Amino acid sequence: MRLLIDLSIGTNKNDAVQIKPISPNWKYAFLTLILASCISIKPISMWFDNQLLVEQFRQTNTLNNSVGDRVANRAIAWVGKSYKPHEKERCADFVRFVLRQSNVRVGITSKPWDAGKQYHNGSLMARSFFGSDIGIILTNPKQFQKGDLIGFTNTYGNFRRGAITHVGIYVGKGKIVDRSTMSAPVRIRSLSSFSNSQIIGVRPYAYQK
Repeated sequence: MRLLIDLSIGTNKNDAVQIKPISPNWKYAFLTLILASCISIKPISMWFDNQLLVEQFRQTNTLNNSVGDRVANRAIAWVGKSYKPHEKERCADFVRFVLRQSNVRVGITSKPWDAGKQYHNGSLMARSFFGSDIGIILTNPKQFQKGDLIGFTNTYGNFRRGAITHVGIYVGKGKIVDRSTMSAPVRIRSLSSFSNSQIIGVRPYAYQK
């Protein structure tokens, strides 16, 4: 059922807009329109809120030129976009990709902060960033600066308690940009959304070169 509406606009800019339904079944169509709006308003609102947040970060970060700011800017540019959408466990891969885009080379730690918690390491592992041979280890979120790499423990799987299983890029204001799952695009999230994880940061020595 369609609702036909006659919009009459006055000649004066202060005149009110008149809405006149033409369809004889306009009451039912209008009710359908209201119900559809109620159902769809939440995701639309969330989308606009996210876009506003991204724009605020972009405007703030463009004023700075440090390596960390550059990394944060690159990460923010990916928000809302898909990164290898059909592949699992690509959080570390995404972070390394953003670092390469920012002309920063960060190696694989041989001294993982969560030593003994996992047996495997490599460029695709979140833990691969978090060692004293890679950068300055940060255990207090108040120390975090834009571009710092942020790790989270026990976000999935059956790893031993204290194992770093996820990584994102800090962009300021208590937020990170990360690629969490293959079904979701890159997004901005609050550190507080990881309430069940221990949070650790690293500021790569490569940022100082």
